[in-house]
Amino acid sequence: MRWKPVTIGIALIVLLVSGGLSCRFVMPERNIDYNSGRVPVNLPRDIKYSETDYKIDKEDAAIISLPNGDQIYLGKERTVTSKDELGDKLKQLLQTQTGSEKMVYLAASIQSDYGSIVQICYAIRKQKVAHVGLLVNKTGSNFPSRLAVDLPAEPDPNEDISTLKPNPLRLIVSISSPDLRLTLNANAAGAVNDTAPLSEWLQRILQQRKEQHAYKLGFETRSDLPEFERIEKTIIIKANRSINYGDVIKVIDAVTGAGANPIVLQIDDLQD
Repeated sequence: MRWKPVTIGIALIVLLVSGGLSCRFVMPERNIDYNSGRVPVNLPRDIKYSETDYKIDKEDAAIISLPNGDQIYLGKERTVTSKDELGDKLKQLLQTQTGSEKMVYLAASIQSDYGSIVQICYAIRKQKVAHVGLLVNKTGSNFPSRLAVDLPAEPDPNEDISTLKPNPLRLIVSISSPDLRLTLNANAAGAVNDTAPLSEWLQRILQQRKEQHAYKLGFETRSDLPEFERIEKTIIIKANRSINYGDVIKVIDAVTGAGANPIVLQIDDLQD
């Protein structure tokens, strides 16, 4: 006997309504697995300007997971890595990577204090890695993307700081504690929960620099590079160790959207 399409459709509806099958068996819901089996982390969400990075899903991706301030996991390991072990394990993982521009990814919980992030950054810098991808969830997405930041070079104890020439184009965004007010080079620039003043001010500054050809130090004669790569757009983020990591991410997201590049995390000489 040949069943007509209408008959088949009615039979399927009856089957679903009667509870013989649930909708998820007919149309399976995709199980969102954090980074292909890595330890789950409550990442910062609703980030506007993070970028998709397909290297995150690679087997050799150097991802440090921080589900809370005390537990550290490296790669796909399900056992806690101690702070003393982190350096050696990270070194081994980085040796499997190719290419000169290596990046370590940090998946930290939004509830972490910034001090725990700084400690991880110290370990990353020890491996001579300057680029860090902070994993977040972009607005409207449940899959990790990243905000790119840089780490400053390790201070040279033999360097005479008094002889260094200050950079007149240096821009520092500071987050005060506990009021979470923002300053740009010590001038009021909004707050963590209202970053619009900071973003708008930065956009104006960077536009003026483009118009005035304000180049990075040492890039004044680099005609081999496009104009936008020569303009000084570096922003330094400075925050007390006690500040919530999620609040720092909000500021990084805001300056990213304003066109800052690179964004450098100050990790030395921070207050508690």
